[in-house]
Amino acid sequence: MHELWIARRILTILDQQKACFDHQRLKSVLVEIGELIAIEPSSLLFSFDVIKKNSIAESATLFITLVLGQAWCDHCQKKSRMPNYFATCPICQQMLSKIIQGESIHLKNVEVYSCVEFAAVNVKK
Repeated sequence: MHELWIARRILTILDQQKACFDHQRLKSVLVEIGELIAIEPSSLLFSFDVIKKNSIAESATLFITLVLGQAWCDHCQKKSRMPNYFATCPICQQMLSKIIQGESIHLKNVEVYSCVEFAAVNVKK
């Protein structure tokens, strides 16, 4: 279950950068995940929710955007969708030769609460 490790890594990065957030509570975290790295989004969301307690991200919601796999076919010189590592070019049926996207994880955006928003959220609880 590497989703737990990834959730921990996200929290580590956020903790290392907390000075950038002026030590404010986080509202949301947006992560882009490539489909080729075989991350189960629901498992990552669950793992993040479990381990964020008592961290800078305790009040944050994790949002995940899936980046579809794409590759280049050297044979027909076209870009194609690559849903897995065994995909072939839909035009010429040759193996796709160069992966263009879908193999990475990026922490894209972090949103912090303003002092007024955070107070309002805590009053509602």
